[in-house]
Amino acid sequence: MAKVPTGATEDATPSDEGGGYDYQFVNTPSDMLVCKICHFPSREPYLSGCCGHTFCKSCLEGKNRATATSISHACPVCHSCSEKFATMPNKQVDRAVRSLHVFCTNKEKGCEWQGEVNNIINHLQSSNGCIFEKVACSNDCGTFLQRQYLTSHIENECACRKVDCQYCHIAGEHQFIEGEHKEQCPRFSVPCPNKCEIHEIPREDIDKHREVCPLEEVACPNECGITMQQQYLTSHVEEECVCRKIACQYCHITEEYQFIEDEHKEQCPKVPIPCPNKCEVGSVLRGDVEEHMKMCPLELIQCEYHVVGCEERIVRKDQTKHNKEKIEEHLAFAMHKLTDMQSNVAIVELNSSQELAAAKQQLMQELATNERKHEESLLQIKKSSALVSYGWGIFCMVIIAIVLAVLAKFYDQKLLQLENDLATTTTDLRGFLAASEDHMYWLQTLFSKASKLSFGDQVVPVIVKISEYSKKYKDNSDWLSTPFYTHNKGYKMCLNVNAAGGLSVQLYLMKGPYDNQLKWPLKGQCEVKLLNQISDDEHHSRSTAYDMDVSKKVTKRERSEYYMWYDPNFITDKSIRIITATRQYLKNDMIFLQVDCKLHAH
Repeated sequence: MAKVPTGATEDATPSDEGGGYDYQFVNTPSDMLVCKICHFPSREPYLSGCCGHTFCKSCLEGKNRATATSISHACPVCHSCSEKFATMPNKQVDRAVRSLHVFCTNKEKGCEWQGEVNNIINHLQSSNGCIFEKVACSNDCGTFLQRQYLTSHIENECACRKVDCQYCHIAGEHQFIEGEHKEQCPRFSVPCPNKCEIHEIPREDIDKHREVCPLEEVACPNECGITMQQQYLTSHVEEECVCRKIACQYCHITEEYQFIEDEHKEQCPKVPIPCPNKCEVGSVLRGDVEEHMKMCPLELIQCEYHVVGCEERIVRKDQTKHNKEKIEEHLAFAMHKLTDMQSNVAIVELNSSQELAAAKQQLMQELATNERKHEESLLQIKKSSALVSYGWGIFCMVIIAIVLAVLAKFYDQKLLQLENDLATTTTDLRGFLAASEDHMYWLQTLFSKASKLSFGDQVVPVIVKISEYSKKYKDNSDWLSTPFYTHNKGYKMCLNVNAAGGLSVQLYLMKGPYDNQLKWPLKGQCEVKLLNQISDDEHHSRSTAYDMDVSKKVTKRERSEYYMWYDPNFITDKSIRIITATRQYLKNDMIFLQVDCKLHAH
C-alpha cells in the first residue's frame, strides 16, 4: 500500500500551484503514472515528445510560467533543447490514474471507505457521502462541521434554522425568535414586575395581572390619600381608612369613620355617658340624661315639701331620710299652710261677696241715673216737639232707645264676667285646699311606710363600662369600678377587672356605711354578664353563690380587702374578640359588664 507525498487539498482538486492527486492510494502507483514535476499521480496527464515522460497539465503550465522569460524551452526531465517543446494529452495514463484505488481523505478520522479516484469526489461531496467530511451548513449560518453532525446542527443548533415561537407560534429563524422576537413576544412568560409569587405571566397580560397583584401599589378608593400594596387594601378599606363608611353603633347613622368617631360621637344622643352625678347607674344615653336627672339618686333637688315651706335642697336619694328626720317640721309647715289657706279662702269669699254686692249696687245706681237722664232728655225732646216735625221726634226716640239697650247689655255682660271670675277663684282655692289635705294624707302614709321600710329592697342590675380595653390589656393593669350597693342600704361592693391574657373579674367587698345595720354572714347569689353589644342575646354570664362570715372585719373592711367569688379566667381575650353576625363583646375598644346581686333573707 503506497502513500504519496501530501500537499493536495482535501476535496481532491488541484491546488493553485498545480499538481497531481494527493491521495493515500491503496497500492503504490506505477512510475509511468506519476508526474515527473510534482511526483503525484498525474492529473490531466500530458506526454512529452522528446523523452516520453508524463507531466500534469497544471505542472507544465506552472513550469512554463516560471520560465516565461527564458531564452529557450527545454524538457523538465531530459532538458533537450529545441525551438519548441512538444507535448500531447495522454488519455491512457489519465484512465489508468482515475481507476487507481484510494482511501478516503478522512481515513484518520475513522472513515473506512476506499474506491477509485473517479468516485472519491462523489464520496466526499454527495449528501449521503463521507460522514467525516467537513461541509458548510445549508442554512448559510457560516458554520463548517462533519457531515454526521449536520442534521443535528440544522435541527437543534443552527442559529438560522427555522423554528416556531413556543408562546405565540410565529415562525422565523432561531436567532430572531430567541433574540429580538423574544423581547417583544406578547405571549412570552415574564415574572411579575412586583416580584410576587407568580413567576410566569404572558407579557400581554401584565396589565391585567397588576390589577389583582397583591404587591401592586394602589391608592385607597375612599380618597383618603394613602397608597398601599393591594393585598392590604381590603383590610384598610374595611378596618383602617378614616374615610370609610360606618354605622354608628349607637344610633346606626352611616357616615365617614372620622366623622362618626370625632364630631358625631360627641353629639350622638345614643352614646352611653357617665351620669354627671356619678351615681350607681354608671352610664346613661346622652339623649336620656335630662330624663335620668329627673330620677338620679344623686341629683340635688328641692324638698318635695317646698310647696308648704321647706326650703332645704337635698340629694334625691336622701329624700326619704330627710322626710323622716324633718317629719315634724314638714307637718308644722303643712298645718301652717293649711291654716293660712283656710283663712285666705274665707277672706276671699267674704271680700268677693262684698265686692259683688257693691258692684251690683253701683251698677244699679248708674243704670237708674242713666234712665233718669234719658227720661229728662225725652221730656225735653217732647217739649220741643212743637219745633220739630213729628217724624224727626220719632227718629230721635228710636236712636235713644237703641243707645239705652246697648248700655244695658254692656253692664249685664260686665256683671256676668265679675260673677264668673269670683266663682273661678273660689273653685281654685277650694281645689288647692283639697289638694293640700290630700298631700298631708299622703305624707302621713309615707311616714307610716317609711317606719316599716326593710333593708332588703333590691336595686336594678349595675352596668359597668370598661374603656381603653387594649391599653389595659397591654399594660397588665387592674381597674376598679365605681362602688355600688347590693340593695337599698346594703353591702358596698366594686368590681376589680384585669385584662392581662384574658378577662379576670373579681368582686371586692368594701367597708360600707350600713355595715353595722346589716346581718352576717353574707348569703346569696351574684351574677356577672359580659354584654353582647349587638343584641340582647348571647351574653356571656357566670353566677356564683356565696356564704361568708366576715362579721369580725365589718369595722375594719377596706378597699384593699376583698374576697374572690369568680374564677380568674372569666373569659379569654381571644373569645372577647370573636365577632359574628349576632355577637360582639368588644366594640370600639370597650366592654360592658352587668352585675346583679341578690341576697337571701337571714
